[in-house]
Amino acid sequence: MTTAADGPEAGTVRMADYLAGELARAGVTHMFGVGGANIEDLYDAVHRGGTVRGVVAKHEFSAVTMADGYARTTRRLGVVAATSGGGAMNLVPGLAEAYVSRVPLLALVGQPPTAQEGQGAFQDTSGKGDSFDASEVFTPISRFCAWVEDADSLVDLLPRAMAAARTEPRGPAVLLLPKDVQQARIRPPGHGPAPTGAMPAGAAATGTVPTAAGPAESALSRSDTGIPAPTGVSDRPGHPAG
Repeated sequence: MTTAADGPEAGTVRMADYLAGELARAGVTHMFGVGGANIEDLYDAVHRGGTVRGVVAKHEFSAVTMADGYARTTRRLGVVAATSGGGAMNLVPGLAEAYVSRVPLLALVGQPPTAQEGQGAFQDTSGKGDSFDASEVFTPISRFCAWVEDADSLVDLLPRAMAAARTEPRGPAVLLLPKDVQQARIRPPGHGPAPTGAMPAGAAATGTVPTAAGPAESALSRSDTGIPAPTGVSDRPGHPAG
């Protein structure tokens, strides 16, 4: 018989479950994507949580365009999830379109376990060994791109990614999630009232990415000034923004 001492530490949750819960708190109702070995923990968490509906597409490009349409029609953050390797690369055209059109999206991209980076892991895109670096692909077409290298760092990186996506100039934010990090346990911080998720029409745009944890307000009206958008932000050491 399993005792409390044998089980997970009290007050902790899997990072994937925490992420699914935070999407719900942000007002996200649907997550679009295609499953795969390195993102299945997040799909499991969404299914178990029951608040966010997982919509499985036949192709990642279809999934990211669904998330784009969701964001445009609901005025909420569109969320797309995909596995590593070819699955991740299939997101590129849709994220590029969202970047140009300033559509707020959050792409959650699975990666192989960190211990296997550069060791010939299946669909390794860590940039180590002979693999290419996924962050170098996504940074030029995102407002924010970061590797989540340990579970606790998600508490800071997730609100920063959401803020970047929803703050002018809006666009995609990308979080790269190693499989072992998704499975790791964290102790969630305390929360205040849950946000509504829909972006308020009168909110002022700051054009900056807050570093403090917490949901970000953002503007609804699209800027027609023609001001060039800045390049994305990369948070992985040794991988500067493009």
